[in-house]
Amino acid sequence: MQGSWSLVLFIQRRVGWVPALSLLLGGLGLLALAWAAQAPAISPHPQTEAAKLQPVPQAPPPARWQTFIGQLPEPRQLGEDLHQVFKLAARHGVQLPRGEYQLQHDAQAQVTMFVASFPISESYGQMRGFMAEVLNSLPHVALDDLAMERDAADQAVIGARLKFTFLYQDRR
Repeated sequence: MQGSWSLVLFIQRRVGWVPALSLLLGGLGLLALAWAAQAPAISPHPQTEAAKLQPVPQAPPPARWQTFIGQLPEPRQLGEDLHQVFKLAARHGVQLPRGEYQLQHDAQAQVTMFVASFPISESYGQMRGFMAEVLNSLPHVALDDLAMERDAADQAVIGARLKFTFLYQDRR
């Protein structure tokens, strides 16, 4: 510690007390971080390996989930919803030349999901208006992924990939 203190006094004489104390406190902070990284993690609820591996029992969906599912439309509305998406795209000047579609069923959650991915190249304003109107007019649709890229900062047209998920009740 004597060597560290003489270093601090040397720096204090050269640049002043504030930088010298900053250096000392920074060094103490690094020591504290190094000590904390080496200390073993202490859990307030230790579990044995056997307890960690036991499966969680599957409970029936709670009442709130059933209420949510009850508010979702039925899958037969899918065609009408896709028509609405394409109509909104045309209203905002967004071209949807192709799409990738996937239908998924989750029997336990009682949900049918229709995933639609669209590559588009439009201005940011057009994309934003289109996405906002889809989400506002179809409350059972979620924007799951949005990836944007452009080659230059001054480029008006942005390449993007939108991924919407449509949720429907599945009462099989």
